[in-house]
Parts: sequence; C-alpha cells; structure tokens
Amino acid sequence: MRLPALNINMQRAEIGINVSLGGMNISSPRSNITINNQPTQLHIDHQPASFSVDWRRIRSESGLRTTGELANDFRDEGRQAALRGIAEYVRAGNHLANHRIPARAKVSSLASSRANARLARPEVNIGLMPRSPANLTWDTGGVNVNWVPHSINIDANRTFLAEVDLAPRASAQTYVRTQPHFSTSVVDLLA
Repeated sequence: MRLPALNINMQRAEIGINVSLGGMNISSPRSNITINNQPTQLHIDHQPASFSVDWRRIRSESGLRTTGELANDFRDEGRQAALRGIAEYVRAGNHLANHRIPARAKVSSLASSRANARLARPEVNIGLMPRSPANLTWDTGGVNVNWVPHSINIDANRTFLAEVDLAPRASAQTYVRTQPHFSTSVVDLLA
C-alpha cells in the first residue's frame, strides 16, 4: 500500500550584521604656565653709635699734660730758671763789688743766701679736683632698613579646549545572509 507523505522543507532566514567600530582621537594642547618669582630683598645700613670723652681740661687742671705740652712747659720753666739764675749771679756780683765787706764775710753771706733760697718751702693748696667736668659727646647712630617684599608673576596660556576627531565613523550594515526558503512536496511511501 502506498501512503502519501507530506515533506516540508523550511529554511529560516539569517540576517548578517557587519559592524565597524568608530575611532575617536582626542587631542588637548598643553597649557603653558610661566612662574616668575622675585626674591625678597632686605638692605640694612647702620651707623654705629659713638661716644667720646674729652679729658684735656681735667688733665690740665690736675697737672697732667701731653708730652708736647710738658716739653713746652719745661722749656719755658728752664728758660725762666736760667734767666733768674743769671740775674741772681749778677745781683750777687754787684753786691760784692759795690760793698766793702771783707772777703770771708762776702763768701759766707753769699752761701747763706743760697741756702735760704734752696730751703724755701713749696706752696701747698688743697682743693677739689677736677673743678670742671669732662666734655662728653655722643651720637646715637642709626639703622636704615629698606625692605622690598617678594613678588610672584604667574602667566598661564589658558588653551584648555580639546579637539575631538571621529575617524572612521562607526557604521553597521545589515544584509540577508540566508534567504528564507519554504517548500513542500508530497512523497509516496511504500508500506
């Protein structure tokens, strides 16, 4: 016996998709920053203080003098003493020549006048020393401070914009990879 059979062939459709990914380039230029730093400057000028004491007046009152002053005083005193000595010898010679005194008496009177002259006592005065103050002079000096503070100069090139380049562009392509197919046929089967 023969039985008819129905044979169904079916092929599903397939869709193909080709995808190409897009590329992206991002470029951003660097910003330039310039920093200029001027250091702090400090200038100090100072004049030192000075103090001086002039003791010349006190020294001269006390009899203390410089070597130049002492040399001049000793020179003047020596000249005066020499002149006094000469005058004394002249006076003594005139006295001996003008008076009629025996020679032995002349010598003894001359010797006694000399001894009395040498034994004369110096005059002593008592007083407070020094009578006048020392001459004081002083200068306080000074300090001059010149201060220049630091400074910072910042210069920035502010180009922060990024450039975006899309190359290649993303794309998707679809296509039918397999066409759909449907077929039917009748086939006789032997039993």
